Amino acid sequence: MVESEFDPRLNTEIIEKSKDSDYIIKEVEIEHLKMKFETPFKVLYGKELRKYVVDGIVEDVDNPIFEIGSYISNPRSFRKLFNILENYGINRVSELNKFFRIRDDLYNASLTTISAVFSRNPFVENKFKDGILPPLDIDSYGVLLDYIHTASKSMVLVPDIRIETSGRKIIDLKDYVEIIDESVKMLSEFNKKPIFVPIQIQLSKKNMEKLLRHYKRKGYTNLWINFNASHIGGRYFSRVRTLIRMIDKIIGLNNVVLYYSHIKREIDPNISDDYVLASDILSQFFACDFIGINREPQIVFDIPEDKFKEYIAKKGYDSKEEYQQDLKLHKSRVFDPESYYYYKINVYPHKLQVDKNILLKKEINNLYNSFLLYKEVENTKKFVEEEKKVKPYLKNKKAVIKGNVLNEIIPTSEEVGILDNLLSKFRK
Repeated sequence: MVESEFDPRLNTEIIEKSKDSDYIIKEVEIEHLKMKFETPFKVLYGKELRKYVVDGIVEDVDNPIFEIGSYISNPRSFRKLFNILENYGINRVSELNKFFRIRDDLYNASLTTISAVFSRNPFVENKFKDGILPPLDIDSYGVLLDYIHTASKSMVLVPDIRIETSGRKIIDLKDYVEIIDESVKMLSEFNKKPIFVPIQIQLSKKNMEKLLRHYKRKGYTNLWINFNASHIGGRYFSRVRTLIRMIDKIIGLNNVVLYYSHIKREIDPNISDDYVLASDILSQFFACDFIGINREPQIVFDIPEDKFKEYIAKKGYDSKEEYQQDLKLHKSRVFDPESYYYYKINVYPHKLQVDKNILLKKEINNLYNSFLLYKEVENTKKFVEEEKKVKPYLKNKKAVIKGNVLNEIIPTSEEVGILDNLLSKFRK
C-alpha cells in the first residue's frame, strides 16, 4: 500500500475472483458506518424521491445506498447554485436540498451520497449568452463541500469539473489537480467518511497517467470514475480497459476502491428500437466496486417547426403525436436481467412489478431500473462465488451474445487477466 497521511476510511479484502475474467468480489468495510458491503454493489437512484415511494419499489436490499447526481451545466443552474452558496443564510440547507433535489425523509432514513459535476470551471469568469457569471470564491466553495459532506452519509464524492469536451479544453490539468487537492484537504478537516477523488473516462492517456501518478503520491486510493454520460461498449470498451490498466500499473488494482458513475444507460439507443443493449450492467465486469447512477448526454434539440415534419418522416413517423409517444417510451425503457436488454415498457417480456403509467415518470423509472440492476448484480456475484466463472452465466444473456460483447468481457486465452499476478502477490 501507498504510505500516506491520507486515510481512505475503507478496509477491503478480496473474497473471490473469476477464473475466466477480471471479475472480482471484495468485502469493503466503511469504517464510520461499521458496515461491510460485498462488491460489486449497485447503488440506487435517489434524486427527487420520497421514502414511501422507495419503500413501495425497493425490497430485500441490505443497507441500500442512494446516489443523488447533479450535472451543473446551464447558466440558470450555475447562477442558482452560486446565489445559494454566497447569499443564503438560514435557508441555505433547505435551498441546497431543493437544488440537488434530495428529500428530507429519504435522507433521514437512508445512506446517501451526492455526485456533482460542473460542465465549466466555476472558479473563473464564465460567459453565457445571457451575461457573465463571476468566479465562485473559495469560501463559497467551502460551503458547498460542507453541504456535500453532510448530505453524503455513506461516502463523499469530490465534485468534478469537465476537463475538456468535444476537443475544447475547459480547465488545465494543473489547475484541476489543485482544486481536487484543496477539496480533499477541506473535506478531511472534519471527515470520518471515505473520500473518493474523480477521474474522467475521456482523458487522454497522457493526462490520465499524470493524474493517477499525482493521486498515488497523495495516497488517494478511492477513485470515482466519471463516465460523463458515456456508455460502456463499442469504442468505450477500450477506454475502460485503458483506465483499468493504468490504475493497475500506477497504483495497483488491489489497492483501490472504484466507484463508477454518470454512466450512459444504453449502448447506441435509437428511438424506433423496441430494445437496446444495456451499458450500465456491464460495469460490474470491469473491476468496479460500487456501481453508481446513470446520466444521459445533453442533446440540443432545435429543429424549426417547418422542418419537424420532414425530420420525423425520415425516422418513419406519420405524425408528431406518434413520434412523441415513441419518444416517451424510448426514454422510459426497463432493464431485463434475463437478456441484458432495455425494453420499451409496451413490449417488456415479463410481468412488471410497477404500473406502466408510473414507469413513464423519470424518477420512478430510474429507481426501478436501479433496483433491477441491484438484483442482477447480486445474482451474478452468487453465481461467481459458486462456479468461479463468469462466461457460463453471460452466455445465457441474449444481448451479450447478439451484441458481440462477450469477448470484450471475457479475455481470450492469449490475454492474461491483468489481476492474476496481483492476486497471487496479494494472497502471499
